[in-house]
Amino acid sequence: MNKAIAGLLIVIMLAAAVPAAAAAAALELTPTAKSAYDKMLAAADPALSGQIRSLYNEHLDLQRQAAERDNRIQSLHKVNEETLTALRKQIKLIDTDKLNRLDQQAKQARERYKPLFALYTSLNQQIAAAKPLKNKELNAVLRMQADSVQSAIQLARADIRLKEAALKTAKESAAKTIKLIRGTLAEIDPVKARIKAEKSSVSSIQKSVSPVWKGFTQAVKKNDVKGACNMLASVVSQSRQIVVLKQRVHTLESKISEIINKAKAQIPPHAK
Repeated sequence: MNKAIAGLLIVIMLAAAVPAAAAAAALELTPTAKSAYDKMLAAADPALSGQIRSLYNEHLDLQRQAAERDNRIQSLHKVNEETLTALRKQIKLIDTDKLNRLDQQAKQARERYKPLFALYTSLNQQIAAAKPLKNKELNAVLRMQADSVQSAIQLARADIRLKEAALKTAKESAAKTIKLIRGTLAEIDPVKARIKAEKSSVSSIQKSVSPVWKGFTQAVKKNDVKGACNMLASVVSQSRQIVVLKQRVHTLESKISEIINKAKAQIPPHAK
């Protein structure tokens, strides 16, 4: 990459960063505006001046609170998403070792008894083939052999049924547990929908507060004390709403944490 292209990329990156920085500082007085603000208050009626100072201090505090809540929300959301990802992977693995072992045991039993079943089938075929010959001695020998194998066949079938039943029971148990946990995690969906709605309300208020803040700074420049007071009061009122909404978002993220912990508690101890 040559220097010209590298320089152009840096300019583009800086330009892209400007709107974000400007947005973050949108509700702060510039040095020039702060100077005009101080002059306005110095010349204003003491009572009105005190009211504006109080509102402005509350405004700064609300800005701080909003930023703190943003940090707490982002931090908790990150933890929730990481925990959810790990939990969903863990759910998929519930009893997989046990199921694999039982499935292998059932397969091994079926393989182990294949020669026995083949022998029993062969004896029965020989009996059927010898029947038209009317050879009592041969028929008796074959019958005796078949009868002796039959008891082993019954035991083999019982062993296979037992192993297949154990596998089926384990599968049903694992499926039931997984369904229960996923049902619990499904409780997160409506909470996320509420978070989305609250964030949408925050965004809407933030868009409406920007022109009001601009009106406040313009009033300050014009030395319009009453106008500045009214505009600032409106900004503070909207900022209070933003802080309340962001607190709701944090509370909802905490609710998601509770649901995740509830789901984690439903994982069987042997599967943790």
